[in-house]
Amino acid sequence: VDGLSKLIRDHDLHLNLKEFETAGLLQEAERTFGDGIASRDLLEFLWKGSQVEFLIDLMKRTMLMSEWKSKESYLIPSLLQADIASRHELSFPANVKYDFSEKFLPK
Repeated sequence: VDGLSKLIRDHDLHLNLKEFETAGLLQEAERTFGDGIASRDLLEFLWKGSQVEFLIDLMKRTMLMSEWKSKESYLIPSLLQADIASRHELSFPANVKYDFSEKFLPK
């Protein structure tokens, strides 16, 4: 739990950008806590190289994380900000269709 809480946290309360700037990871931190996209380097830094593969696997299995465009970038949905669409000029609804009618919902 300690490892996960280093990543999934309220950035307004628990984010010290100086530590990321010192490590040369300021842009990665801003992207992670703003857009929900974490780099492998940032994860290595947050978890101090300890159990990184285990934590990534755990987060992927529990749907707290998924790979994003490469094996070195990860989407963390819980870190997405409500205003992400306006900051990136996205228009909704996107070309995505979710169909839970068959096997997802209990009858």
